[in-house]
Amino acid sequence: MLAQALLDERLRTGVSLGIIDKAMAQRCRVAGRLLLAGPVSGEVLGRSLGISRAAVHKHVVALRGLGFNIQSSRGVGHVVEGLPEALIPEAVVPLLLSNSALPAPGDEWFLGLPYLHHQEVSSTNDVCRRLAESGAASGAVVVAEGQAAGRGRLARRWYSQPGLDVTCSLLLRPEIEPAALALVILGAAWGIARFLAEDMRLGRRVSYKWPNDVLVDGRKVCGILTEASSDMDRVWWVVAGVGINVNGSPSASVPRDELPADRGLPVSLREVLGHSVDRHLVLRGVIGRLGEAWRRAARDPATVVRALRSFDCLLGRRVTLSTGLGGRELVRGRSEGIGEDGLLRVRTLDGRVRSFASGEVTLRSRGDPR
Repeated sequence: MLAQALLDERLRTGVSLGIIDKAMAQRCRVAGRLLLAGPVSGEVLGRSLGISRAAVHKHVVALRGLGFNIQSSRGVGHVVEGLPEALIPEAVVPLLLSNSALPAPGDEWFLGLPYLHHQEVSSTNDVCRRLAESGAASGAVVVAEGQAAGRGRLARRWYSQPGLDVTCSLLLRPEIEPAALALVILGAAWGIARFLAEDMRLGRRVSYKWPNDVLVDGRKVCGILTEASSDMDRVWWVVAGVGINVNGSPSASVPRDELPADRGLPVSLREVLGHSVDRHLVLRGVIGRLGEAWRRAARDPATVVRALRSFDCLLGRRVTLSTGLGGRELVRGRSEGIGEDGLLRVRTLDGRVRSFASGEVTLRSRGDPR
């Protein structure tokens, strides 16, 4: 009941803020009752929603049309036995907003509404950037089943498998200074690493490779692409793109010549867990963890940095860092991990410790004398 009440309250707030329309909010309320309450009769459902049994029946039929497997029987009521394959809002928003750990609508770090689902886009980051530039509300989420031109850092192609992976972008309008943008990236990495380690129970198999990769067993399972608009003293918006290999076989889709030399083939959650994974669970869990992580990073950045260090696969390792315009500067040394300012620290061959806000890191082999 508490989760249902929280969902209702957040949907009402969302409607008042103009980030979800009344019709969608009502469908999410009905879906939420069915998902949260288990078997529920039409009479009880109608009474809790303040609508007639005929209206309940209409909503149930509509949800079935969207792909919900809803079984109905006399004496038992309605029960959801399966979700739609697609990551539509009715299948994601109810359980997302009923998560008390997620900041509420109106909070600076709220995520989840507006929720925009597409079958295919060029890139979710491109769509989210256009939303940001047109004044869309902070917290907006763009989700696509497939991307025609997904991209990662340094203009690399991001390969996702339609209907098998999770590709989304989230819009933030944080009240932070441009110097703190690194903490947005680190917060995203920490949130996703926690989701995989704790919620997916992968534990110490999860690691983080600065600046934007999350790994399982040393193989990339998630990439993060953060873009921002800012001036000298403020950040106007941040778009954080997240791509997670969930049920596909990513090693078969990525050309070998596009893989960094120090990294094994990418991997999916299905491959590491040995079974298919519910993409709705992954998307809800990741958004929830990101909301928590970004709010914590804003309030207590040192704690987030310390927590992320426990996942840092570069700490103490010999690295080569390509940085500067066009990656023209090569820095060799040993990683001393992430500083409390969110920058990567490298002790170079001459003994100096330098800090870097961006760059491409390659692990050096043990036999490399440089």
